[in-house]
Amino acid sequence: MPELSRLDRWPPTITLRSLVFGTFALVLGAITYLAQTAAVHGPTSGPTVKRVYQGHVGYPGNLSHNGRYATVVDWDTGDVAIRDLTSGELRRVTKHDSLKESGFHADQSIVSRDGKQIAYVWYAGEKQPQLRIVSFDGTGERVLYPGPDDDQKNSAFLWPLHWSPDDKQILCYSIKRADRKPLMLLSVDDASLREIKDLVPEGDAAVATQFSPDGQYIVFDGKSKNTDNNRDIFLHSLVDGSRTPIVEHPADDY
Repeated sequence: MPELSRLDRWPPTITLRSLVFGTFALVLGAITYLAQTAAVHGPTSGPTVKRVYQGHVGYPGNLSHNGRYATVVDWDTGDVAIRDLTSGELRRVTKHDSLKESGFHADQSIVSRDGKQIAYVWYAGEKQPQLRIVSFDGTGERVLYPGPDDDQKNSAFLWPLHWSPDDKQILCYSIKRADRKPLMLLSVDDASLREIKDLVPEGDAAVATQFSPDGQYIVFDGKSKNTDNNRDIFLHSLVDGSRTPIVEHPADDY
């Protein structure tokens, strides 16, 4: 049986939502960086547009915390790459160069808060996609999940969303069934997993999800209690499990 394509293996909602919010993150980061530059060097005469990348290098990826770098996939090789948004320089972080020969390639990637590590999804043929971690300079690459004792074909795979402020945990989707995508906390040290219970109901999946600056909360979008379709913004306490709405509006909020 021919191998399924990447889109066939992905839940459609993850593919579309990740594309939208990955693109949004890159645009927002570029705008933030330009605003910071203007604050230092003085205002420009008007809006400025800056091309981030072109060619076979781009989505999916995310911005570094300081807004200077964007992680991308080099679709000529399948490797994780870094784009310097100041100089325009592109540097491959991993050096597998496996896309044309085997079809193996990187996917979603996120940079740690201190800018020293990158967590990313790696597709390796028939095996379940792996969540890997590598240093910003390309050294120390290792597989975080699944581990050697996990079922390499039938276990859920993890989709990284956000690093904790202390860079000790990674917030992830656990993807196995299309109708349930629980949020998990993955330890960078020992690869242990903890599900965040009762964050989103069965059949729902948060789109925009991240840690609060103090690491005590998860901010996420979810279905409003007042409607079946509209979404609001909530805080989930990692201390006591409480859920607090912070944006309630008839429109969809993400």
